[in-house]
Amino acid sequence: MRIESKYVEIRLEEPSLREELWIAEPASAVRTTMLISLIQRSKELINMIRSLPASEIAQMTIMASGRVCAAVGYIPSAVFTLLNLIAGTTDSALEAQVQAIVDEADYPNLVTELANALETRCGDMSTADKEMDIVGSLCLKMRLLARCYPYQIRATLGSGLSRNAMQDTSTMAVPANEDAMMPQVWSSTYGDPEDLFPVNDIQWDSLLSNFTGFN
Repeated sequence: MRIESKYVEIRLEEPSLREELWIAEPASAVRTTMLISLIQRSKELINMIRSLPASEIAQMTIMASGRVCAAVGYIPSAVFTLLNLIAGTTDSALEAQVQAIVDEADYPNLVTELANALETRCGDMSTADKEMDIVGSLCLKMRLLARCYPYQIRATLGSGLSRNAMQDTSTMAVPANEDAMMPQVWSSTYGDPEDLFPVNDIQWDSLLSNFTGFN
């Protein structure tokens, strides 16, 4: 009942992801507030599951698992929507806003810890057996999301910063100092960018659809 109640709260914020509803004012304060709330409510649902004892996690229903998967998919969707909305701000303001969004989501840690909790249902299954098990397969995909997510954020911000920089130039070349313009969120949160796990947009969307498809 608690999971279903929290899921209702999440669904009330979900329209903030639908671009067609915000054509007139895509970056409105109402939408931004809804997106932040969507991240927070989704985290609360995930933390409900993480806090359950292993004996209760073992009894989770398919419906409850679907709600958790939806929350796992909503958080990065809301984060990337917010990043796209603030891409037009100045570089000095961008760094602070990006850091606040990334800190609020805390996505790689959150999803990895969720996978750790859910994998108690899998016992001593091998990786091959987990791939054949519904929950085990989802846990493996959650870990992959956690690895890919920082790279996707960096790629999103990189293209956004490049567009801003190019507004003041007559060429389409990427600025030589783009890495210097990148918000310092990488060194403080995700370490060396070279350690991030790259996927293209199609691969990322396909991976994320394993969770958003539960809606």
